[in-house]
Amino acid sequence: MSISDYQPPVSELLAYGDCRNYKEWPNYIQELNLEEKHIPELIKMATDEELSQANSDSQEVWSPVHAWRALGQLKAVEALEPLLSLLANRDDDWISGDFPTLGTLIGLEAIPYLEDFLADSSHNLYARCDAAQSLEAISHQYPETRESNIAAIAGELGKFRNNDPTFNALLIGILVDLQAVETIDIIERTFKANRVDTLITGSWSDIQVEFGLKTRDEVPYRRFSEKQILASLFSSTRQTKAPKGFGSTQPNTKKKKSPKSSRKRKK
Repeated sequence: MSISDYQPPVSELLAYGDCRNYKEWPNYIQELNLEEKHIPELIKMATDEELSQANSDSQEVWSPVHAWRALGQLKAVEALEPLLSLLANRDDDWISGDFPTLGTLIGLEAIPYLEDFLADSSHNLYARCDAAQSLEAISHQYPETRESNIAAIAGELGKFRNNDPTFNALLIGILVDLQAVETIDIIERTFKANRVDTLITGSWSDIQVEFGLKTRDEVPYRRFSEKQILASLFSSTRQTKAPKGFGSTQPNTKKKKSPKSSRKRKK
């Protein structure tokens, strides 16, 4: 979509510029008088490939980020599917980092979309973990959802034998952050099956310390050898997270990309 196709007030987001200059998200609704009727055009901007590939020194390259943040503030449930598609297919740290906040802003209606995305094994494991982290964030904002959100995350961990060990480790980390001690049994089974990347989580004993089931005095810190670290990093069975930036929405092949990989917006 051409830049000239956007109309005020949405077009004003083209000039908001570098998101790194904002300590907090602007109040787009108040500043631009955004309303529900602007949601379709905001979705177009948020998913606009031409904008995401604009010159890295331009202001408009940041407008998709401003657009999806505005959609969150508008609680635009209809934006979840296109934004989840971005999460799945675009190497973009900004959409990944913003998703927990977006989920929290949209609120309870975001939960089914996030659960479905998390449960879809066709998606990149890191994108699925972004969805799980969004459920975690919603649990903090809406404590009444904690039990069901934990159940959704633990349900995916329950598939540990078929999951990548990195995925299992990241899910366990989220459950630890939620202090979901009720999931301790499935976490233990995952460790006993040797299906956890312990460079991410630490040992089973470390997890018990995190849950307050053991003291740190009982479990000394574990030191990894250089050989262990290299083996984990370069294992043929380990999926490597593609370096993210602002790039194309081509399907993520889960292969390590060349340093020349196209990434327009700078971190």
